[in-house]
Amino acid sequence: MTTETPSPKRIDIAEMKSVTVEAMEPWPSNIRNDSHKHGAYEVFVGEFTMYVYQTDPGTLNFKDYPFDEYVHLLSGSAVLTDADGKAQEFNAGDSFIVPTGFTGSWELRGDYRELFIIETKSLAVGLEKLGLA
Repeated sequence: MTTETPSPKRIDIAEMKSVTVEAMEPWPSNIRNDSHKHGAYEVFVGEFTMYVYQTDPGTLNFKDYPFDEYVHLLSGSAVLTDADGKAQEFNAGDSFIVPTGFTGSWELRGDYRELFIIETKSLAVGLEKLGLA
């Protein structure tokens, strides 16, 4: 058996905008309570995990977000509103971090597609907490 030598992996943003995502089970109703489609494409898994995520427009509601997440918005826009009512809008090309413990809403607008990075062990535990594992 041969092992692949670790080598840098180029992330082509244009390619990430067009990769085909694999359908996922709907969000639990306590997070998103409408009919929707969403999916993901695995880009990289190591100490951290990188995915492309795409979804129909709608709003996600989180209480005590279970991990730190870096997001680079590929298309569409998002308005994140914290528990104190502070809203921040992000558009295609913007990057942002959603910290562990975030409570609030994540309004997804337009043709929403993002590239996200989460520490791999935290992702596994967090998905279970969110009801997606």
